[in-house]
Amino acid sequence: LMNAVVEVARRTQGIDPSVSEIVRAAGLSNQAFYRHFKSKDALLYAVLERGQVILSEAVQRHMAAAPDPEAAVRAWVTVILAQTQEARAREHTRPFVVNGPRLADRFPEMSRRHQAALAAPLDGAVRAMGGTSRETRYVYLLSLGTMHNVMVYNEHLTDDDAAYVADFAGGAIHASVARRAADGSRSSDGRSGSGRG
Repeated sequence: LMNAVVEVARRTQGIDPSVSEIVRAAGLSNQAFYRHFKSKDALLYAVLERGQVILSEAVQRHMAAAPDPEAAVRAWVTVILAQTQEARAREHTRPFVVNGPRLADRFPEMSRRHQAALAAPLDGAVRAMGGTSRETRYVYLLSLGTMHNVMVYNEHLTDDDAAYVADFAGGAIHASVARRAADGSRSSDGRSGSGRG
């Protein structure tokens, strides 16, 4: 059933398929559907949870192979942007990215939890570079914003484009750390108004 939701979403580029569309794609009956899930929202919730687990595992796997914190940040950015580059991943991810605000509105608690889980390994690498949660937040927004734009407008992101974004993120962290060191004002997360991730 979860695979059927993803397939219908890919085909329609929407996130609100009817139960009849889902069971038809799965080759099941309505009765079988309600034996597994109480509602369509419950099924969509399970699909989103599975997608988050797959993405988090990919992020952790690539970051674990990185030789240093900056390479780990680059790995995080690269995995996020890779969703726009591989054709099959892009087809299946696009409807959920494009409709992200609607999903966040429908499942606000899960959306916040997923954001926190995705940002956590990035934050560890950023802090190992001497950064704070403020840098984590803006590397996160840079990467997710780039992915969103590419998906929404059906743009093509090359390997060189992805590498540039990763380089930009690493350079921005170094610049922020150097600036704080130069002016002697290393701001704590508590005093940084935009430091929430």
